[in-house]
Amino acid sequence: LAAGAIRRASGGLASRGAAGGFSGGLAGSSTGSFAGRPGRGATGHGAVIGCPPRLYKAPQSQDLASLPQPVLGWLQPTNGTLRYPLVTASSHPRSGFRLADLTWVDAANLLGDGLPVVIPVASASRAHGPHLPLGTDRLVAEVVAERLLASLPVLVAPCIAQGFQPAFMDYPGSQHLEANTFQALVAEVVEGYLRHGAERILLLNNGIATEAPLKLVAQDILHHHGVRIATADLPRLGSLGLGSRSASVDDLDERDTSLLLAIQPALVRLDRLQEMAADADDEEGMPPDGTDEPRLLSLRRPLRFTPEEREGGVLNRSGTTGNATAATAEKGEALLAAMVDEIVADLRLLWPDL
Repeated sequence: LAAGAIRRASGGLASRGAAGGFSGGLAGSSTGSFAGRPGRGATGHGAVIGCPPRLYKAPQSQDLASLPQPVLGWLQPTNGTLRYPLVTASSHPRSGFRLADLTWVDAANLLGDGLPVVIPVASASRAHGPHLPLGTDRLVAEVVAERLLASLPVLVAPCIAQGFQPAFMDYPGSQHLEANTFQALVAEVVEGYLRHGAERILLLNNGIATEAPLKLVAQDILHHHGVRIATADLPRLGSLGLGSRSASVDDLDERDTSLLLAIQPALVRLDRLQEMAADADDEEGMPPDGTDEPRLLSLRRPLRFTPEEREGGVLNRSGTTGNATAATAEKGEALLAAMVDEIVADLRLLWPDL
């Protein structure tokens, strides 16, 4: 399994490279205990480090101590007993919990026990070609979260289902938030859990474009609150499940289609996969993403795919990135298992008490 499935924000991102050599250079996790409780009395300059204030204005109230605190005094013992029997990690047979299934009383108790909070971040509505549902990213992230819940004592939070997806905003049904809106949304969700006592947080990111904004959010949380949240970028993980030693954007449609065939095969339009295979035969020599965009080695430019000719856009009529016809349910199950194993291994390095 490739090490370095999790990256953490510190003064800069951790620098230990992934042993498996993921392309894109995931920053690795570091061993050791979690770095402290939410900062008290910190004041901020109102912007993410490295990001101009005009692009992202951080929440105004940076001091957690100044935010409204939950009133939990009534949970204290009265005559030696609690008013309500509480769910605890030791009293429940499952390894983890879905936060949405708990009462706020039980959530308070489990957060107080120090259980890490896993927050899936995945778009619920983004184009994945003519054969996959718009909700593919969310479906995959939630299944990975469920498998983590079965393996570790964690709290799985509701998915943040809106994302920064500028490359696919022209495909009907695809939803896209501007970078500053997306960053503010994630930051406020994270700060809410910190306010309620969470000390360890994992962002389970299932997106490529969302990687950079989430790094800035993690840096901002560290700067203002002294909390080092962890991030797992799912598209970069589990490549051994495809028989490859590195993750590639060119594999995305094969990966996503394989994952959906393993998770929800009824949602995959197999008839359209066959049509796509025929189209690929007719367009021999086209790059794997279905566009004529040149492959640059040393330069980078923003992408905006379009289903029709549009100024500044890269024509991609199907909205696919990669060869979906190579997908199988077996590959999808292998991918899921590899992703979960990599994340579990890194979380146990990061937080040895799990």
